[in-house]
Amino acid sequence: MLHIALCGISHQDEELLNMLQAYAPYPRETAPATTHFNSAEQLLAGLKRGCFDLILIQLSLPDMDGIELAHSIHQQGYRIPVVFLADGPERAMEAYRAGALQYLVRPLEQPLLYHALEIASRLGGEQEGPGLRVNTPVGLRLVQPGEVRYVECVGHVLEIHTTGQELIRSRNIRVPFARALAPLLQDHRFLQPHKSFVVNMEEITGLSPEGLSLRAEKLVIPVPHSRFAQVKAAYTTYLEAKPVAAGSARQPQRYRVCSK
Repeated sequence: MLHIALCGISHQDEELLNMLQAYAPYPRETAPATTHFNSAEQLLAGLKRGCFDLILIQLSLPDMDGIELAHSIHQQGYRIPVVFLADGPERAMEAYRAGALQYLVRPLEQPLLYHALEIASRLGGEQEGPGLRVNTPVGLRLVQPGEVRYVECVGHVLEIHTTGQELIRSRNIRVPFARALAPLLQDHRFLQPHKSFVVNMEEITGLSPEGLSLRAEKLVIPVPHSRFAQVKAAYTTYLEAKPVAAGSARQPQRYRVCSK
């Protein structure tokens, strides 16, 4: 399902909202989810809290020019496609120079809007850069790898423990645990020591036959006997590869790595 940010677009904009509700390119696919932002300031704040596949911007906004907003979005590192909605074609070239995916003039042409939605759907999560997209009961979250201490799969729910002491719970996942956490497991800092856990190795303070000890955690994450040697080798390699500040000698490890 697509997640679309609407900036400066009224809840009563039936022309646009009806087209979005009718968009379902595949059987049993639900209509796009939309989040309304009344101003550029609200949108920029919202991009930090959630993640979106597409941004639709009304060219005229109360606090910032729409094209100026597009420049600001890209300058902050977001690679989310932007579509402008305007009352006339006068600023189309300016919009495309700002990186617009589409410039739509009212009354809207459904094929042009749907073409933009199709492109956003194909791009999926690529535009936000690395991160874990989590479908939570209150909406979609983009969690960056550096925010994650460890993840546990409880039933079919991901429980993500963050460095900010926040616990993020997902809705039920419908894919294998490792596949759901692929964005983390592709990051060299992360390790799957157990079928139900993925751990940020920055948080590990020790590895023993009892399992992995984490910083500021009483929990010991179990490591099966069959996986202990593999986990120990991966963690030792990670420690050895950690950079040392220029001009300083490598200090003795403060981590415990015990043999089985």
